[in-house]
This record gives sequence, C-alpha cells and structure tokens, in this order.
Amino acid sequence: MDYVEHVLAYYRTFWEQNIAMDIIAPDHDLSRYDLVVAPLLHSVTESQAEAIAGYVQEGGTFLTKFFSGIVDADNRAWLGGYPGPLRRTLGIWVEEFDPLEPEMSNRLVVPEGGAIPAGGYACDLWCDLLHLEGATALASYGEDFYSGRPAVTENRLGVASRVCRHPARAGFHVCANPHDSGATAVSQLPWKCLPGWR
Repeated sequence: MDYVEHVLAYYRTFWEQNIAMDIIAPDHDLSRYDLVVAPLLHSVTESQAEAIAGYVQEGGTFLTKFFSGIVDADNRAWLGGYPGPLRRTLGIWVEEFDPLEPEMSNRLVVPEGGAIPAGGYACDLWCDLLHLEGATALASYGEDFYSGRPAVTENRLGVASRVCRHPARAGFHVCANPHDSGATAVSQLPWKCLPGWR
C-alpha cells in the first residue's frame, strides 16, 4: 500500500474538477473548510479527533478511508477498538481489517434508492469487518464471509453535516457536496467526483 498514491488520487480527483485544495496538517484549524478529506489517517491524537468531531458538529463534512484512527502520535495502538478516537464521529467500530492480496477482490453491493447509484462495484486492496454504531451503510460487501457487512458508511452529525468512510479502490468515489443540503455526489468511475461538484 502506497500512502502517497492514495493521497494523490484524492488530489488528482479535485484537480481534474478544477477544485482548489489545501494540504494541511491534522492540527490545522478546520473551520474554514466545507470538506476535509483525510485518507488513511492512520495516526491521530485525541485532540485531533476532538477537532474533527467539533468540525463535523458545526456542519463540516469529513471523508476518510480504511486504516484510519489506528495509532496515536507515539505509534501506540488505540485501545477500545478502531478507529480509535474517531469511532464516535464515524459511527462505526472496526472489529478486524483484512488487507487483500493483489490477486484478491470483492464486490460492493449498493441498494436501490440510496445516494450511490445502485449496482455492484469491484473492490480490492482492503476489506473491514465493521459494525455500525450510529452510521448508515451506503454499500455492503457482496462476497466471501464479508457478504452483507457494511463497506461504505455515512454518519450524519450536527446540522447538514456528514462523515463518510469507504474502502480502497471501490470502483467509485464518494464525495459530499457541501452546497446541496448534505447530498452525496458519486461517480461510477474510480477516483472521480461528479461534474458540477463545486
């Protein structure tokens, strides 16, 4: 897994849509941003998690991926389950994570009537066994022992705010539109946001 590759994928997505982005440290003031994207936020402190929770409660949108909230600043694993201090904000508990071998894959199943176009999508690199603790599943895994378990989640907190979490390379990229009452914009192409997301 290449961290820089994942960060650049997000950056490229917004750059191709002509959407300006700032790259900031986790301790940076988040209040001036409509959307904060934190892929693979592996190391997170309690104060950073509190700042993210406050940002979301005030109407901000936070988007993260798998393997977030695993260790603190001293690289010590968080006790009490993953995603550590992000658990309440994300509304999930990750019981176990499962990095996939290069030849392995799974499918995501998206039901009718949701924010993501219904259907099946390819998924590789990573799968989580997660439990909902307030979040809503937008998609679930379709194969193996993961079948039926949540894969893409959304947790609404505060007023018109949301927290989204999704697996790696899921065949679509979930982004929140902060100017559309919390609506979710989705593309069926990997790492892309819908045109018109501004």
